[in-house]
Amino acid sequence: MTKHAMFVFFLSRQEWTFRKLVTFLFPGSCDRGGAAFKSIYDFLLKQLGLDRYIPLYDVWRHVRNSVHSNGIFISRSGRDESVTWKGTTYSFYHMRPIDFMNYRRMFSLYHDLIDSIEDILKTQPVSSPAFIEDRIH
Repeated sequence: MTKHAMFVFFLSRQEWTFRKLVTFLFPGSCDRGGAAFKSIYDFLLKQLGLDRYIPLYDVWRHVRNSVHSNGIFISRSGRDESVTWKGTTYSFYHMRPIDFMNYRRMFSLYHDLIDSIEDILKTQPVSSPAFIEDRIH
């Protein structure tokens, strides 16, 4: 569980950034930035043409949420869930610990998250001078 918590801060910060991006780039969307995180990143990544990263954020969302339950995956639907990212299927079993996360896998996924951030920063709406100038003031 402690190793899962290591990345909670990073993903929490990413969630806040996504909410701010949605409210700035697409005003009024996703309940004005107040929608569930899954809705936020699905919408934003699709709008930016980066929907290939949605499964990555699905994996991390499940891992992050398990921190609240001592490393146990709890599905709102009561069902097991699987997410495939880069050819690996991550299985989340309802009311069971997430046991596939070791440090090597976490750092690999962390690297993928950083790649996603770099790709977001390269998109036209985010890298445009108008966006950057407005954020400075």
